Amino acid sequence: MSSKLKTQAGTAVMGRVPFEIIFAIGLYLDAPSIFAAIQLSHNWFQSLRPLLWRDISDYQWHHPSFPIEQPYIPFQKAPVYTTCSLASDLALAPLLLHTTSLSWSYNHRIMADYRPHILLRHQIPQERLAKIISLTINLVDLSLRMDVKEYGPEFLRSLLELTKLKRLSMVAPSRGPAFSLKIEPLLPVFARLDELELIGGWTERKYDRWQAHSEGNVRPTKDKEQLLNQGKPWKVERFKFDSVGLIDILRFCTELVVLEFKRSPSLLRMYKGSWETILEYLYSMPQLTTVILGNIRMEESEVQRSERLAGGRRGVDWVERGHLLAEFSCSDF
Repeated sequence: MSSKLKTQAGTAVMGRVPFEIIFAIGLYLDAPSIFAAIQLSHNWFQSLRPLLWRDISDYQWHHPSFPIEQPYIPFQKAPVYTTCSLASDLALAPLLLHTTSLSWSYNHRIMADYRPHILLRHQIPQERLAKIISLTINLVDLSLRMDVKEYGPEFLRSLLELTKLKRLSMVAPSRGPAFSLKIEPLLPVFARLDELELIGGWTERKYDRWQAHSEGNVRPTKDKEQLLNQGKPWKVERFKFDSVGLIDILRFCTELVVLEFKRSPSLLRMYKGSWETILEYLYSMPQLTTVILGNIRMEESEVQRSERLAGGRRGVDWVERGHLLAEFSCSDF
């Protein structure tokens, strides 16, 4: 039998494989393997097509063949959400049900990361992005880098509707305290997560630690105490942040396992009592095993953990008596 006939016979056999089996196989394939598999036959393409939507990276929004595109409207200063856009997004709803991981970045960030290897499309407005996110009801992992002054009600509602969301990473532009995004509207979203990352310009109301430092006071004000006490303890097990102004958020994180402050620990020395405040909150975290401050990593050993649990001690004795605190206290730190 010639090679051509063998190829045709093989293609015919592959085309008769049931949809359920093909889809089950696709669940164990990575993206390159799926792209190779959909070329076997039309049957495989139709069966595996939903899995192509499992992960949407930030640069894929700008790929020429990506079906979610922002139309250009002449003389319009800002992108708008049109009826045409709504219809096209709703048509993709069955495919977006398969999306479990989604990343989105504003155009300037994309240009900085991928230039000159990508041709940017027109930026999708916040209200349209909110609608798309609301269609990804099975989303587990969400990463957003948005250049906005505030989050609109539609966007906040779309995040609240993601009941299966486990990990959220949000990056806000750093433009100083006066232009920081307020974190309070997002607290109900954070409470359900397993992993949270907040990077950039975030603040709590108008009173943040920049103002607190200038007043020689880093403790929460009465209003902030009332605000923080309103919520229930979060499920968050891993929290990454880079703003001293978010230290008081640790009050919610009683189930924390890993804490990571993604900037130099010396920044904490600029604010009176910041390190003491962190320790105070860490005492309420019995599950805590790892603290990362910049390049310094402190982990509780199995022996230390066994001793602590046996003795009924609180969660961060190992941090206080470890080399981390000694290094943090050094004059040249």
